[in-house]
Amino acid sequence: MKMGNCKKQNRKRQELDINELFKRITFETKQSQRTFKEIENLLNRSQQLMRKLLTNSNNILTSENAFFNVAGAPAAPVAPPTPPTPTPLPPITQTQQTLIINLLSTVRDIRSVSRQIRDTYEALIGGVLLLRRRAIERSEAFDEDQFDRADDLTRSIEDITLGILILESQLENLKTQLEGLQENLEIYIALLANTVL
Repeated sequence: MKMGNCKKQNRKRQELDINELFKRITFETKQSQRTFKEIENLLNRSQQLMRKLLTNSNNILTSENAFFNVAGAPAAPVAPPTPPTPTPLPPITQTQQTLIINLLSTVRDIRSVSRQIRDTYEALIGGVLLLRRRAIERSEAFDEDQFDRADDLTRSIEDITLGILILESQLENLKTQLEGLQENLEIYIALLANTVL
């Protein structure tokens, strides 16, 4: 009789671990979503800075139409009025070009790491679901006195658990990479903002 209680305790402990894993994954997912939102805001800021830089660096046409206006064409040929000469603005500097290249490279790296994080989360969730299924199957095998099958399922559970631990470690490494890329993005944006303003 005591043996049956041990089985139930093991089953409950395993389910508790799985539930704890789901809670941890949910929490980490929310943290990652916050990080992605912060990065999205940084990307919007960098886009605004680049637009401002391009607007300031190009020769801007005046609001008057320097080209020909068909609707208001004069009856007799008249020399078109000369548009005011736009004041040339300084071109994009080498420093600004380097910052833009670094910024775009960082954005590309962020996208790559973001995809890897998403894929790792999907694999982690799949692993936890498979772990839960194997735990239920093992409990059923014990209940039906199929001890060889239960041993096979126990080995399967151990392998799945190892895979989940590896995925969690990989996820932590990816999140650390993402934080570093986010810091680089913030630095490049701040430096670019100083050259534009």
